[in-house]
Amino acid sequence: MGAAGHIGLRVIPRRTFGALAGVVAAALALVSCGGRLVGTGVVLWSDGGSIATGVVVDVVEESTIEDRYLVRATYAGRNSGTVPVAPRWRVRMFPDAEQATTFAARYADFVDAYGYALRRGLPVRAEASATSGIIYKLREHEVLKVIERGAEPVRVGVYENYWYQVLTEDGTVGHTFGEFLPVFESAGDAHAEAARLIADDPFLERVLATRWRPEEFLSMVNRRRFDLLSLRPEYGLFPDPSARVFRLVTAQREREFPYRKVERVGDGRYVLASDGGDGSAARFTVRANGVLAFSYVDGGRQITELFVELYEEVEDLIAAERGRRERLLATLQERGPLLHSGGYGTIQLTAEGRFRWRGYRALVPRWIPSNLPGTGVVDFRYALGAPLRDSYDVAVTLLFDDRARAAARVRAAAAARAAEAAREAAADEVDDGPVGSDRPLVSVPFPDIEPDGVGVADVVVTEVPLVAVLGEEEGDPEYMRPIRWAAELTLLVSYDGDGMRLTPAEPATGMAGVPEVREVNRSAVVMYFASSSADGG
Repeated sequence: MGAAGHIGLRVIPRRTFGALAGVVAAALALVSCGGRLVGTGVVLWSDGGSIATGVVVDVVEESTIEDRYLVRATYAGRNSGTVPVAPRWRVRMFPDAEQATTFAARYADFVDAYGYALRRGLPVRAEASATSGIIYKLREHEVLKVIERGAEPVRVGVYENYWYQVLTEDGTVGHTFGEFLPVFESAGDAHAEAARLIADDPFLERVLATRWRPEEFLSMVNRRRFDLLSLRPEYGLFPDPSARVFRLVTAQREREFPYRKVERVGDGRYVLASDGGDGSAARFTVRANGVLAFSYVDGGRQITELFVELYEEVEDLIAAERGRRERLLATLQERGPLLHSGGYGTIQLTAEGRFRWRGYRALVPRWIPSNLPGTGVVDFRYALGAPLRDSYDVAVTLLFDDRARAAARVRAAAAARAAEAAREAAADEVDDGPVGSDRPLVSVPFPDIEPDGVGVADVVVTEVPLVAVLGEEEGDPEYMRPIRWAAELTLLVSYDGDGMRLTPAEPATGMAGVPEVREVNRSAVVMYFASSSADGG
């Protein structure tokens, strides 16, 4: 017998085992009959017998040949009887019962805790350190028992996670970093539960079922400031599990990422495994705040774009923002629709959200380029920044047509008038039916614009109020494509009696998703315009 009360039997070669079997049996009989315990232990990982994981047991026999303990436990004062537990690594032995009880109390939090390896070769180290020696390498999806967890998460390379003390299926005790070690709870068959988790990934299912939108969309929603040039229904990351492809569409690029399967490589971390195997597979991570970071290689550069799940439809957000801008336009028109100034000409506004500005020569070329037709669209794409909200009522942006577009509008107006005349003529010949419903696509408020001989093919330009678009419907390849305007002038508006003051301003840069006007150019002019009902100029 050893000093700690253990009985150790040397491993005996098979050829001599038969001869000494009787001696071994006699030795074990002496241990059990003598009433002396081998020691006290805690069951780390039950073998499925009657003694559960985490229970403090009295070890009454030990066999190194059979690699087992014979143990008994006491439940509510009743003895469980002796039962075998094998192999011996399933029980951790302690010098005395007090130390065993202390460990069991701490281990109670991890009795049902298990993990499995997401990667083949995931290391088990001697200590909880990335520089510690490797004592075991896990097989892919190998199940292990979690014994303890570090007090705080730590950073290893680019990852941040806990270190876990673990017990492997061959009895190795060591430490594994948690980045590629999903930890789960099981009160029954841990292997069956791990197999279910590996086959069933509800987290991934949610990712594949979501239409992900650029993160700047959420910024717009949170601040209720919408940039209609960026807030587009077609922008986002769109998984299509039936076709096994991720489709990415942004203002900068449009790409598809086909895959053979989606592999989980960590908590919330996945790789789109394809047949290419060039090491540049796309991957994504869903962070704790719900943001999906999608990484891929484009033109030799690693790119990561951030996406979120929106709980409002993009089309509804666009419609609400258009309504808001239409209300701003209505308020502006209450001061018009004709505004005139002694030094800066006249501005005519229309209910369709267009303008015509005559006599703005004093603003050329510093604010407005020369040789423009003076027509365009009224927009409200910028919000007032905090420093300006107390001094101004609204920021209005005038988007100037170029001469080609002006000429196209003249041609469109002529075509619309001709079509209307043809319908009216046809209606005069029909007594029993209304005029056809195919109304002209465009009404041009300024048909007197001179095309100045610019050769332009007959083009019909449709314009949704306050948001200029090309094309007529979603099926049109030009639908919702931004128009390039000849010039843009943003003015800060102060309503003043029967008129208003207009001050050129500079929109802030680098404000993706929350476009603002934060400052006025100190050398900017201040223009006073009276409404058509006012006497002043």
